[in-house]
Order: sequence, then structure tokens, then C-alpha cells
Amino acid sequence: MRVIDSSSLAKFTLKEPSWEVVRNVLSERCISIELSIKEVANTIWKRALTQELTPERARQTLARFLSERPFEIYDSLYVELARRKSLALVTSDKVQARVAKETGVETLFIE
Repeated sequence: MRVIDSSSLAKFTLKEPSWEVVRNVLSERCISIELSIKEVANTIWKRALTQELTPERARQTLARFLSERPFEIYDSLYVELARRKSLALVTSDKVQARVAKETGVETLFIE
């Protein structure tokens, strides 16, 4: 079992580079914090605001994500959850990966 954060969940949801690696991790047992759904939805919204995604693609992606995923504040919560449960953290956030490693949490960084 591993702890997965919203950066990797967003990567999977948006089919960004390396999303297949995240898919493989998700095929194993993963847990996350309750806010990950909101964080992924917020990431999609931000990408629409910065025009990295068209409004239509953002709406479609959000609809698919929210209907298919029962998954989700601050990066430290993921690190702390992984530390307390003695589980590896899966992340695509470089800073979070560095901090997790520095605090002794096993980390799988997916670029």
C-alpha cells in the first residue's frame, strides 16, 4: 500500500506524460487524504484559467474525474500520512518528494 498525492492523481486524470506509471501505481492499493478530489479539481480549474486546457476539456475532465474517482490540502499532510502509516508516498511534485525524502519517508517520484 502507498499514499498517493493530488499531483499524481491530476497527472493521471489529465493523461499527462507518465500518467501510465500512475495508473500502474493505482492498480495497487493506494490511500490519500480526503481533500484530494478537491485538489485535483482545483488543478484542472487552474489549468483552464491559464489556458493550458480549453474550458470544454476542463469540463469534460472534471466530469469524468468526479464521476469515476472516489479519492484528495497541503503537501505536508500527504507526507505526514505516509510517515505515520510507514508507507511510501507517490508524488509528481518535486518539492514534496524532496521534503518527504528529507523526513525519511520512502518516496516514488513520477516525473
